[in-house]
Amino acid sequence: MVAQFGESAVVENPALDLLAELGWTVGNGGAEEFGSAGTLGRDSIADVVLVHRLRDAIVRLNPGLPALVAQEALDEFVKDRSAMDPVRANKAVHELLRDGYRASWRNDDGDDVYETVRFIDFAHADANDWLAASQVRIAGELHKRRSDTILYVNGIPLVLFEFKSPSESVQAAYDKNLCDYRDAIPALFVPNGFVVLSNGSEAKVGATYAPWEYFGDWKVIDADGNRGKVALETAIRGTCGQYELLDLIENFVAYMERPGG
Repeated sequence: MVAQFGESAVVENPALDLLAELGWTVGNGGAEEFGSAGTLGRDSIADVVLVHRLRDAIVRLNPGLPALVAQEALDEFVKDRSAMDPVRANKAVHELLRDGYRASWRNDDGDDVYETVRFIDFAHADANDWLAASQVRIAGELHKRRSDTILYVNGIPLVLFEFKSPSESVQAAYDKNLCDYRDAIPALFVPNGFVVLSNGSEAKVGATYAPWEYFGDWKVIDADGNRGKVALETAIRGTCGQYELLDLIENFVAYMERPGG
């Protein structure tokens, strides 16, 4: 109980306060109610995407889109990719997120219409829905896990935070939690952009499936070299400001093909 209190009071709560300062709506999934009018906007504990928020975003960002096409785009985004290699599944969703869903339909005049359906507006941050949700429960096929904080843009879980108390090492968040989550709730990582691990004074940022040795410090907040008072502040301001996050997701997520897959 002491460690949990320390983790929440000293690390997670200040992080949520900072995210609120950066324009995120902060929610708590600890006593979540499900449904379109529920706490977060998902239908069940198994949903990793907040489907009602994503559906609303598709309609909002693509005016005039037929309802059936909007549903088709939503279905494509959230479809089950568990049979795929995890990294390839993550790449497929990232490309869909970045490039949009290419839809076609026939209008009332009988003309063929071709349009790219957007899931995020990368040019206008305020057109998107920004939610930082703590203590979100997620059910995998066999196990349930409670994440510390997830950042959702239009209902899409792009950033996962895992916190440890200041008395624990940051690597413990990787070894004890992140590796376990990848096995127990793999669907959470299909749309993920990156992961932040911190014990307050230290913070490490890494790609979705990066091994521990590829997690690193986020050195500065901006191009002027400004830093936060502690490493976690630098990491949050440098990666999770609305402009910064959109820029990272659109322009700086890369995948490397190696011989043998």
